[in-house]
Amino acid sequence: MISVKKRNLLFFITIISIISLMYAFYAEYYLGEIPCPLCIAQRFIIGIIGVFALIAAIQNPKGYALNIYLAIIMVFSLLGIKTAAHHLWLMHLPLEQQPTSCSMPLEILFKKIPLGSFVRHVLAGDAECVQITWKILGLSAPTAVIVLYSIIILMTLYIFFSKSK
Repeated sequence: MISVKKRNLLFFITIISIISLMYAFYAEYYLGEIPCPLCIAQRFIIGIIGVFALIAAIQNPKGYALNIYLAIIMVFSLLGIKTAAHHLWLMHLPLEQQPTSCSMPLEILFKKIPLGSFVRHVLAGDAECVQITWKILGLSAPTAVIVLYSIIILMTLYIFFSKSK
């Protein structure tokens, strides 16, 4: 069994994942902000992190089993940072280098092309991803997500390197 402190941190990662998803859905369905493909990918990643943190907290593993959960959370957090950084990069490209077209809606695209191509397409971003339409605490959405993933990484590292009691 892991220590109560480590288990509480896993529950906390789950809670911040849920809160961030709730805010994203609030912004979409109540405030009317339309998420771009990269925003949807970032939601998916934070959801995966939350699920694995919750499973680890409930299962209460020790040793290598805990390390596997922490590695999964870390890998998805780094993938989330990469996705959000790519999103920021697109937003800050000079106007002439920015993507100029939007693709077909994701639901239709998902049905028309193979899964691997679909994922590559979504992670590449499009013209929707270039627009800065809303902010969280004064930060663009991708910047706020990078901060969130960084906090999750720090908590994961703390759990990994702290000695069990």
